[in-house]
Amino acid sequence: MIKQFFTLAIRNLLKDKIFSFINVTNLVVGFTTFILLALFIFGQLNWDKHNLKYDRIYRLQMFMDQEGNAQKHTWSVTAALARNVLPTLPEIEKVVLMHDVGDNNKNGVFLSKDKKNQVLTRWGYFADQSVFEVFTFNFLEGNMKSALVQPFSIVLSKSVADKLFPNGKAIGNRVYGENKVVFTVTGVYTDFPFQSDWRPSYLLPMNTFGPITKWTDYEQDYTSYSFMTCVLLKENANPATVNTKIHDALKNYRKEHHPYLKPMSLWHVDPWGEGALYIVLGLFSFTAILILVLVSINYINLQTANASTRMREIGIKKAVGFSKNNLLAQFILESVLMTMIAGICSILIAQLFVPVFNNIVGNPAINDVLNNWKIIGLVLFVSFLTGLFAGLYPAFVISAYNPIKSLKQRYIQNDATGISLKNILVTAQFSISLFLLIVSFIIYRQTNFMLNSDPGFNSTNLAYANITTNRKGSFDLIRQKLLSHPEIADACFSDYIPFIIPGGDDLNWNDSRPTEKIFVRFYKVSHDFFATYGIGLKEGRTFSGKFSGDNNKCLVNETLVHLFRWNKPIGKHVRLYQKDFEVIGVVKDYIIQSFFNPPEPNFYRLIKDTAGLSGIYTVRYFQGKEKKAMQIIKSEFEQSFPDDAFEFQDFRNLMVHENAFQYFKIFRNISVFFAVLSIIISSIGLFGLVMFFTKWKMKEIGLRKVFGFSFQSLYYTMSKGFIQMFLISVIVAWPAAYCVYLKMPGAHHYRLGLSEFLLATLIILAIALITISYQIIRAAQTKPVEILKEE
Repeated sequence: MIKQFFTLAIRNLLKDKIFSFINVTNLVVGFTTFILLALFIFGQLNWDKHNLKYDRIYRLQMFMDQEGNAQKHTWSVTAALARNVLPTLPEIEKVVLMHDVGDNNKNGVFLSKDKKNQVLTRWGYFADQSVFEVFTFNFLEGNMKSALVQPFSIVLSKSVADKLFPNGKAIGNRVYGENKVVFTVTGVYTDFPFQSDWRPSYLLPMNTFGPITKWTDYEQDYTSYSFMTCVLLKENANPATVNTKIHDALKNYRKEHHPYLKPMSLWHVDPWGEGALYIVLGLFSFTAILILVLVSINYINLQTANASTRMREIGIKKAVGFSKNNLLAQFILESVLMTMIAGICSILIAQLFVPVFNNIVGNPAINDVLNNWKIIGLVLFVSFLTGLFAGLYPAFVISAYNPIKSLKQRYIQNDATGISLKNILVTAQFSISLFLLIVSFIIYRQTNFMLNSDPGFNSTNLAYANITTNRKGSFDLIRQKLLSHPEIADACFSDYIPFIIPGGDDLNWNDSRPTEKIFVRFYKVSHDFFATYGIGLKEGRTFSGKFSGDNNKCLVNETLVHLFRWNKPIGKHVRLYQKDFEVIGVVKDYIIQSFFNPPEPNFYRLIKDTAGLSGIYTVRYFQGKEKKAMQIIKSEFEQSFPDDAFEFQDFRNLMVHENAFQYFKIFRNISVFFAVLSIIISSIGLFGLVMFFTKWKMKEIGLRKVFGFSFQSLYYTMSKGFIQMFLISVIVAWPAAYCVYLKMPGAHHYRLGLSEFLLATLIILAIALITISYQIIRAAQTKPVEILKEE
């Protein structure tokens, strides 16, 4: 009996090849889409798991409970906690103190083996020897147990070691940092995987931090926040207990600041407790489920429509003794067989599409499909359930028909009016497709808005470089040399620039309450900083060489004025490090770090002409003069800094590689990719459904043509039901997509209009009309006598 069922199932699949192809294609496209999207989401939720002690690793973070702080959380903390507080807690097994070598304001530090062949390298860290006991490293050269014990040693990742020493082993060789400090290679380790929130390119011993930075008392400094601290908890230790003990560790220094531990499992998906990435991943999870629902709806519709054309077959089988249970089993077996075939095919196709998907995303977001048994099991389970439920409805309905009635009909006549399961499913199909397309347009527009909207300054035709040098003096001499060339428009010098966020401190001000302080970010800039970047001035003036007293003056931004509650800011005073600065100008707010974050209060003071010349140099060149300008910039700075390593880069690269923008770009690419697939799925399902719908209506079409109905009348009669269902889907999809816009993370949203909704609606409507029209035209062209004779 089972063999007979399988034989009949395979024969029925092969009998109507067009139907089978449509059905399998619908399922394969949908399941493949689900697999890729599920793997992407699964990957985002499982970063850092290459660390063997993943469940016990925590990062020390700070909650800053202060008014006006756009960012309430930070992992940039004081070193004193790592040295004096955390080691005393019995729940903590290991503490590792680290500091970014680039101090967050560089694109990298130049390393070389000979002071000539410079390799710009980002994400180097000063770190304690205990870093190897907390995180999982795979050493290729050297001894992990002593690699960071000796001062001025350096441990390289394999990728950096290959760049510096391509022809041999790295261990024991010298490495020059910025052509100034000499390190000895004591180890080489395998690069951390891409799915790591912390991926060091190289490590320097923490005992070298003081000699290099000249900061000798950092371990006892409770007020300077620039260090990263990670801890390894003991087995079964409760992190909540640690958080309770350290909550008020800074009460004698900054009572509004509260340290706490953040588990490694949340470093990537929710580092600050804001849930931004969770919202996006939740949206994509919802999308994956909707796509599964969409293909299931298509499949149920197609199976029901196909089963309705098999009435004579059912009548004959019932007449020769097939029971209702036999017919139920046959329909369900055929349905499950088709979905399982599609599920297996989709797994194989998804594996082939992994490189394509990663190319669309822009990074190796997915590694492998065939080795992920959770995803494979889920897809096969979903395939089975889809086939089971898709086969149940037609099986129960059609197997219950009287055999005499079945033999008299070739098709089930679709006489149902009003609300029916078919109408609900088709409306849901339209709604899902329209919703996915509108959301894709919204994410696409938001990403383009982040890239192309006005950041509050002129970001084009700018080149910048961060130079570490022992030179001191006036930047104006370098600037005048640059301006002597007609290709150069302006130049400035500063410690930080937009999209490289500076540090800061608590400030008080005129008219503030005695205990009132607000965290403000500090900039040191040359006279021409605002002019070079094209940053607007709301009131007052900028720094000028014409005023000798500007060293005691400052500028602030609009956000600071608002938080300080100043009506007339010019002439007010801000106190910083026991010194008063008079406000001479108010800068218009601009994006200082990310389109994802709102503006923060900024404070600007002048760099003295006698200061060191280590910092960021920005040069503006005239439009169309980039090639010549870059040659001039390189030449002039090589003459001014002959012993220092540097590399000028396009400022726009800094913006487009900012983390929040990169993620929005990934989300845009994914949303567009899957929106296109959802359209394909809808088209496939609608094509098959209308094809069978016209078969149901063949007698009606024949009769109407005999009585002289025009094509226009036939078209209206046949299509009006679909159009009504489409209009209902608009009512459902538009509000749902608008809710997604409201929930989209980020502080800066583009102004939503009707264009996204109308364009998506027109696309889905056009697909529906084209599909419906094709089938109706084919039916209308059939001769009435042939239709009626057949019926």
